[in-house]
Amino acid sequence: ANLKEHGSWVVQSLQDCAMRLTVLCKLNKNGTLIHEDNDGDYADKNFKQRLAGIAFDVAKCTKELLKTVEEASLKEEIDYLNARLK
Repeated sequence: ANLKEHGSWVVQSLQDCAMRLTVLCKLNKNGTLIHEDNDGDYADKNFKQRLAGIAFDVAKCTKELLKTVEEASLKEEIDYLNARLK
């Protein structure tokens, strides 16, 4: 149950990152860019900093999700081996 709760938290965090990225990049729900005529050719410093923060959170959550899946897999293997030893 603890793994499931943790996995759910990680997935929710990744969904939050996706929402933050959608807002930051001004995307439609389908992921296409909302065109704005006043867009410059280069992103400003604030945009880059916010994008870097989101990218860091995505990497952190992805790593955490991978650890959770590996832990669940190991637990399953241990349970299987214990059952065979009995």
